[in-house]
Amino acid sequence: MTYNHGPHYTNEKAVKIASTFKSELRMIPNNSDWVSDDKVSLEQVSHKANSRRNSLTLTKHSSRFKAKLLQAESTKHRAHGRSSLLTAELRQAAKELRENNDIVIRRADKSDLFVILNRSEYIDKVDSILQDPSKFLRVKKNPIDEIRKKVTKLIDNANADKDGVKFSPLQGHYEPGYFYGNVKTHKPGNKLRHIISQIPTPTYQLAKQLNDLITPYIPTVHALRSTDEFVDLLRNTNPQGILASLDVERSFTNVNVEDTIKIILQNVFNHASLPPPKIPRLTLENMLRTCTKHVLFRCPSGKIYFQTDGVAMGSPLGVLFAQAYMCHLENHVLSTLSQKPNMYLRYIDDIFSSLTFRDETFTVTCVNVAFISESEFAKTHN
Repeated sequence: MTYNHGPHYTNEKAVKIASTFKSELRMIPNNSDWVSDDKVSLEQVSHKANSRRNSLTLTKHSSRFKAKLLQAESTKHRAHGRSSLLTAELRQAAKELRENNDIVIRRADKSDLFVILNRSEYIDKVDSILQDPSKFLRVKKNPIDEIRKKVTKLIDNANADKDGVKFSPLQGHYEPGYFYGNVKTHKPGNKLRHIISQIPTPTYQLAKQLNDLITPYIPTVHALRSTDEFVDLLRNTNPQGILASLDVERSFTNVNVEDTIKIILQNVFNHASLPPPKIPRLTLENMLRTCTKHVLFRCPSGKIYFQTDGVAMGSPLGVLFAQAYMCHLENHVLSTLSQKPNMYLRYIDDIFSSLTFRDETFTVTCVNVAFISESEFAKTHN
């Protein structure tokens, strides 16, 4: 990622602003090697920025100021009114950032940092994601009215039963959602984690209601509710042997929507202890399909797309589909193993396992179906 020097905002001015609020700037070199904050003076930052044309990322220091300064560049919310924290110089700097059409400011993924990068580079990264024909379909005409009619008909069909589940009718104006990406500064290549905000779409409220309705039916045998729960389990169980860490590869986008709809319907209408909701099975199926495969969004270049498979971060059904799919898959995999791990836990798409045997069966089986091995290390407790 490189910063494009332009007439509006120079690296020298960035250093000047940094000294104004007594912080430092962290560099992201193109080879993704991080430079320690405590070893870099402002003069060194300025020299490196000019000589290597690196991106500038505000550090987590002075986070209150950083949030105010970059809030003007947010694509989602704008600050209204003047803050007493910002001097006239800093307001001018924010204005220049906002008016510089050659750059994009995005949050770093899984971090409180912000990244400044060339707009052209950002668009290229977005286009590389949307070029997958198995996941995305570009449309030339905006079919938002047709989708609204479809959703309205599904809601009316469900609400026709006076004793059945009630869904909120559509009201107001609707538009396609919007696609944006947060920079993975912790990953090689600094790719984007794409997110599709579906708030302005006609499927959003229905998807939220479906999520609330269906979540109690999804099994959570191996799923953790929080990282705190994971820490408590480690403290109380003292796992033995080999500790393995696994990561689900692109868990949201790799979810097969049609298979997951079948899994969800099986859990909802054949649950061991909960009665099924009062909604026709076919209506629920069509609602789930519409809320996942008929969601429009615009990309930063203004083009309109459908996501035809996989679920998106930003969808109210994203976590539900990922959980349902993973629960079904891991139950199947674990039931086929002759030697089972002592502990198998998953928090969304991060997996921890404890094994007392050194056998490739567990790892190979997981890799073949859904998992990639992130790390595996021997740790024997005496």
